[in-house]
Amino acid sequence: MDTPSVAGAHAGVEAELAAQLGYIKALEYGLRAAIAAHPAAETMALLWAQMLPEISDHHASTGHVDFNAALQRGLRTIGAQINEAAGIMPFDPVT
Repeated sequence: MDTPSVAGAHAGVEAELAAQLGYIKALEYGLRAAIAAHPAAETMALLWAQMLPEISDHHASTGHVDFNAALQRGLRTIGAQINEAAGIMPFDPVT
Protein backbone atom coordinates (compact mmCIF):
# COMPACT_ATOMS: atom_id res chain seq x y z
CA MET A 1 0.00 0.00 0.00
CA ASP A 2 1.16 3.49 -0.66
CA THR A 3 1.10 6.18 2.06
CA PRO A 4 -2.18 7.90 1.01
CA SER A 5 -3.98 4.54 1.06
CA VAL A 6 -2.65 3.73 4.51
CA ALA A 7 -3.61 7.18 5.79
CA GLY A 8 -7.10 6.80 4.35
CA ALA A 9 -7.52 3.36 5.87
CA HIS A 10 -6.28 4.67 9.23
CA ALA A 11 -8.77 7.55 9.11
CA GLY A 12 -11.56 5.11 8.33
CA VAL A 13 -10.64 2.89 11.27
CA GLU A 14 -10.47 5.92 13.59
CA ALA A 15 -13.90 7.08 12.41
CA GLU A 16 -15.40 3.63 12.98
CA LEU A 17 -13.80 3.41 16.42
CA ALA A 18 -15.16 6.85 17.36
CA ALA A 19 -18.63 5.80 16.22
CA GLN A 20 -18.45 2.60 18.29
CA LEU A 21 -17.29 4.52 21.35
CA GLY A 22 -20.23 6.91 20.95
CA TYR A 23 -22.63 3.97 20.75
CA ILE A 24 -21.09 2.39 23.86
CA LYS A 25 -21.36 5.69 25.75
CA ALA A 26 -25.07 5.91 24.86
CA LEU A 27 -25.58 2.36 26.16
CA GLU A 28 -23.72 3.28 29.34
CA TYR A 29 -26.09 6.18 30.05
CA GLY A 30 -29.11 4.01 29.31
CA LEU A 31 -27.83 1.33 31.65
CA ARG A 32 -27.27 3.90 34.40
CA ALA A 33 -30.87 5.06 34.06
CA ALA A 34 -32.15 1.47 34.13
CA ILE A 35 -30.13 0.70 37.25
CA ALA A 36 -31.28 3.86 39.03
CA ALA A 37 -34.94 3.20 38.23
CA HIS A 38 -34.98 -0.55 38.89
CA PRO A 39 -37.65 -1.38 41.50
CA ALA A 40 -35.76 -4.38 42.91
CA ALA A 41 -32.20 -3.13 43.20
CA GLU A 42 -31.25 -5.75 45.81
CA THR A 43 -32.38 -8.55 43.49
CA MET A 44 -30.47 -6.95 40.62
CA ALA A 45 -27.33 -6.80 42.79
CA LEU A 46 -27.66 -10.49 43.69
CA LEU A 47 -28.22 -11.48 40.06
CA TRP A 48 -25.22 -9.42 38.95
CA ALA A 49 -22.99 -11.03 41.57
CA GLN A 50 -24.08 -14.48 40.38
CA MET A 51 -23.43 -13.61 36.73
CA LEU A 52 -19.91 -12.21 37.16
CA PRO A 53 -18.01 -15.52 37.37
CA GLU A 54 -19.72 -16.82 34.23
CA ILE A 55 -19.03 -13.60 32.31
CA SER A 56 -15.37 -13.62 33.36
CA ASP A 57 -14.93 -17.30 32.55
CA HIS A 58 -16.58 -16.90 29.15
CA HIS A 59 -14.22 -14.13 28.08
CA ALA A 60 -11.06 -15.25 29.90
CA SER A 61 -9.40 -16.74 26.83
CA THR A 62 -10.99 -14.55 24.18
CA GLY A 63 -10.13 -11.12 22.99
CA HIS A 64 -7.11 -8.95 23.30
CA VAL A 65 -5.44 -8.06 26.61
CA ASP A 66 -6.83 -4.53 26.32
CA PHE A 67 -10.32 -5.93 25.65
CA ASN A 68 -10.16 -8.13 28.74
CA ALA A 69 -8.87 -5.28 30.92
CA ALA A 70 -11.62 -2.96 29.71
CA LEU A 71 -14.23 -5.68 30.20
CA GLN A 72 -13.14 -6.26 33.80
CA ARG A 73 -13.09 -2.51 34.47
CA GLY A 74 -16.57 -2.15 32.99
CA LEU A 75 -17.93 -5.08 34.98
CA ARG A 76 -16.59 -3.53 38.21
CA THR A 77 -18.10 -0.15 37.34
CA ILE A 78 -21.51 -1.63 36.58
CA GLY A 79 -21.36 -3.70 39.77
CA ALA A 80 -20.55 -0.62 41.82
CA GLN A 81 -23.48 1.26 40.27
CA ILE A 82 -25.86 -1.62 40.95
CA ASN A 83 -24.64 -1.93 44.53
CA GLU A 84 -25.00 1.79 45.07
CA ALA A 85 -28.59 1.67 43.82
CA ALA A 86 -29.24 -1.27 46.17
CA GLY A 87 -27.70 0.57 49.11
CA ILE A 88 -24.86 -1.95 49.38
CA MET A 89 -21.71 -0.31 50.65
CA PRO A 90 -18.47 -1.27 48.90
CA PHE A 91 -16.04 -3.42 50.84
CA ASP A 92 -13.06 -1.38 51.97
CA PRO A 93 -10.48 -3.51 53.82
CA VAL A 94 -8.51 -0.41 54.86
CA THR A 95 -11.17 1.02 57.18
